[in-house]
Amino acid sequence: HDVCDLRVELDFRGHEMAAFSIDGIERTVEFDDGKTRVYRYGIDVNFPNGHIEFLGRGCELELRADPVRSKDQRLPVDRRVPLR
Repeated sequence: HDVCDLRVELDFRGHEMAAFSIDGIERTVEFDDGKTRVYRYGIDVNFPNGHIEFLGRGCELELRADPVRSKDQRLPVDRRVPLR
């Protein structure tokens, strides 16, 4: 919520397009005055090589499809469910 200071650093040089791969997501408190808390979110990206960072008051996850179990880290196209 209330996102600002977006910074995107992604390097596609020398690579063909492939699946976007996230290494990890971190959240640290950037500001807290007792009434308002602002977090710095950092997303390390494996492919393409890079990093995404922004400030925000919080986040909310919304389930847009029923979960699908898989032993792989991605789903083949034929197992993907259309988003609601």
